[in-house]
Amino acid sequence: MSIDRDMLSKVADLARLRLNEAEKEEFYGQLAHIVHYFAKINEIDIADVEPAAHIIEIRNVFRQDTGEANFNPDGFKKIAPEYEKGHVVVPGAIEDRRDETFYCA
Repeated sequence: MSIDRDMLSKVADLARLRLNEAEKEEFYGQLAHIVHYFAKINEIDIADVEPAAHIIEIRNVFRQDTGEANFNPDGFKKIAPEYEKGHVVVPGAIEDRRDETFYCA
């Protein structure tokens, strides 16, 4: 497939581009190069290539779903900066603004 200046004008109209003559010349060269590159890709023999949705084979890995006791409170005690009554103590995430007065206009 080759591209001519009429086709470039049609593509520009479809893309709602207003191109002046200098821009048309510039884009014509670029678009012709792209179309030529696709023509080279179409020459590749892919008769023995199996179609694929991904480059690598992707499949689910299933394993037996078994319940295990893997919680170790002593491990948290070692790494937590503060640990109290069986819980890791963290800074509060919500500020208490009940003391502030807010007015709506």
